[in-house]
Amino acid sequence: MLRDRIGRLGMTLAFALSLQGVAACAQAPEPVPDSERSAQTVDTDLQHFIFIGGAELSNHEDLLAR
Repeated sequence: MLRDRIGRLGMTLAFALSLQGVAACAQAPEPVPDSERSAQTVDTDLQHFIFIGGAELSNHEDLLAR
């Protein structure tokens, strides 16, 4: 009976410590200052890429036609 209580106490302590670690990881990141944000450029042209391995393009003509 004492062994069960000690085991439950250990499990409860381990659970509480794991929650503390999760809470520490969930902190919000530092905001980016406006001066740095304005220096970023955004490319408005949408592009699509397909990875076909190292194969020849002629082997994938049906995929590329889509």
